[in-house]
Amino acid sequence: MNETTKNVGITEFDSNFFDNASKCWKENKIEQNNGTYLYRCCYIKNDDERCQLPICYGKKKNKNYSNIFCTVHMNISANKKRKFNDII
Repeated sequence: MNETTKNVGITEFDSNFFDNASKCWKENKIEQNNGTYLYRCCYIKNDDERCQLPICYGKKKNKNYSNIFCTVHMNISANKKRKFNDII
């Protein structure tokens, strides 16, 4: 083993690792046509499915839930909202 190939304790990662990491990263995002991403709304509907709309990037209407809900779900009372992390 020469100086450029010595083991420094870094585990080798295979393509499955990166494919899984990419999949997990994209779970809460909506891909746009131009290759960018928007975060998805965190509202959980009655059928336990997550809202498919992008979050509201506008003015903060509710300090407790700013920038995690879409414009449709931003005004629902706080006690009726279930965040994505609350059910997983």
